[in-house]
Amino acid sequence: MHAAVPKLAAIAAATLAVTVIGIYAVNRLAAVPGEGVERAGAAMERIAAAFRTGTVTVEFRDYVTRTRGTNFLQVAGLQSVDTFTRTDSTAIFWDSLQLPDVTVQLETPVDYVYYLDLDGPWRFTWEEDRQAVRVDAPGIGFNTPAVDISRLRIRIVEGSLLRDEAAAVDRLKRQMPELLDHTARSKLPLVRELARRETRRFVENWFVAVRFHDAAVKPHVSEVYFADEPPAAAPRPDAPTFPVALPPAPAKD
Repeated sequence: MHAAVPKLAAIAAATLAVTVIGIYAVNRLAAVPGEGVERAGAAMERIAAAFRTGTVTVEFRDYVTRTRGTNFLQVAGLQSVDTFTRTDSTAIFWDSLQLPDVTVQLETPVDYVYYLDLDGPWRFTWEEDRQAVRVDAPGIGFNTPAVDISRLRIRIVEGSLLRDEAAAVDRLKRQMPELLDHTARSKLPLVRELARRETRRFVENWFVAVRFHDAAVKPHVSEVYFADEPPAAAPRPDAPTFPVALPPAPAKD
């Protein structure tokens, strides 16, 4: 009869230990979601504060200027072989006698580089419904197109012994800056989506790798719009610039 007492005591002790461990484990599991919510909430609050105070825009400009060494962010490039044509007409004898037209042509490879001005109007808007950032960037600009002079080809498409063809070529050359500017502008639709992707990628990499590298929650870019796009792409009037919806805290007993 007395030998059974130690056994009963051991069983009781083991049962108590299992019960205590079970209660501790349940409490820890119950606490984890709450802790995760609190950490996420704190991270979202810090992100919202950064957008509220405007420090995101300032720090973004400083970062790009420092890392790139320029106030322009290159977002697209385009290489093409372009042809420029000019037709000269003239008449003599008080415009009573029309001379034959002269048509000259220049063909050359051209490099077009498109950029965003970091000193322009940038806006970072926190979109509560998407829990993401909308970027409104300046309009896309472009550098002076670079002509490969070594591969420039001049062709007389239509000439005449009665006309000065060399003078017509010179007039076309003097017109080239204006023609190149027009051509660079006309090619914007070809590079706009590439520029949008590059802008989104650069801003997101900055957000994740630099600005919010130690944050529990990493913001991402939902949309990128440029100032030279149609008004339909303008910010929605109901889009908040900084409010952030935080997940509700777990109810306490």
